[in-house]
Amino acid sequence: MKKYICVLTAVIMFVLAVVPAAAAGGLELAVLDVGDGKAPSVVELAEEETTITTKSLPDAVFGEEYDFTIECTDKDAEIYEYYNPGRPNDFEKTGFKFGSSGRIYGMPKNVGKFTFTVCAAGEYGEDYATFTITIKEAHKHTLVKTEAVGSTCKDHGHNEYYTCSSCGKVFKDAEGKAETTAVAEELPLTADHVWGDWTTVKEATEEAEGEQKRVCTVCGREETRAIARLAHTHSFGDWTVTKQATCTEDGEMTRSCSCGAKEAASVPAVGHKWDKGVITTKPTKDTAGEKTYTCTACGETKTETVEPSDEYGEEHPAMALSILPAILITAGSVILVCVLTAVIAVLVIKKKK
Repeated sequence: MKKYICVLTAVIMFVLAVVPAAAAGGLELAVLDVGDGKAPSVVELAEEETTITTKSLPDAVFGEEYDFTIECTDKDAEIYEYYNPGRPNDFEKTGFKFGSSGRIYGMPKNVGKFTFTVCAAGEYGEDYATFTITIKEAHKHTLVKTEAVGSTCKDHGHNEYYTCSSCGKVFKDAEGKAETTAVAEELPLTADHVWGDWTTVKEATEEAEGEQKRVCTVCGREETRAIARLAHTHSFGDWTVTKQATCTEDGEMTRSCSCGAKEAASVPAVGHKWDKGVITTKPTKDTAGEKTYTCTACGETKTETVEPSDEYGEEHPAMALSILPAILITAGSVILVCVLTAVIAVLVIKKKK
């Protein structure tokens, strides 16, 4: 039926436009063989003639939806499948549907190559084109598993994925349903380093901090930390006495560090150095006496009581014993003086004679 519409349209166009113009000598005519073995149609070779511009159709894959639109110079032209016994028409075998705007779409139902003819009927005429569409078998992936690898601080790891050895596509799953890419499955670097031991690169002193370093054994990254300055250790010189100790008062001595710090210590009092003492009050039989001692260093004195004598009468035995040496020395001295005086006198007398 549609082919008769095309023929009828051509005849009407011929009658209304082509023939009068040809009679006036203003147009050229051309004969277009529609290929059905019948009388040819005569159409105008106009500047805006209807022409199918699509040269070939993309392949389809069995089991996958197909959608493609045939293009024409006349955007308002009707494009449809053309049934003519003289032209190939395997369109029904494809399982696709044909829209009036030249859209071919649907799910393929057979595998192979299928040839068919289409017609574009527009305001400026008609055009015919024969196309062959190939419906391929759905690709069966041969998937090779890539094991998951964890990231380090140096190298990126990745999730588990599967790669088709024939087409190269990558999938998340072993069934090949969830397509992905190797880049999408890459994991970020980890922030966890494998640190070595801390080593000292600069010793700390009292004046400056030191420094320690450790290195990641995986990526070689270095990390440093400061060592606190050493606490000052005083180095004092010799002690110097700044205040002499007395018999009763402590003295003082000091020493200094190079940092200016000073340290003081006390010098213990030396205590009195008493002489042997002198009886200043003689004891009697009934009363005690007194003995006085004098410090040879500072002149300080102290007294001790001499117990009364009950044995030597008024003269205390202790006192008698204490003055005996003095009496003997005194007596000896007197005798010596007398002897010397007598000797001198004798010598003087002899000399005068």
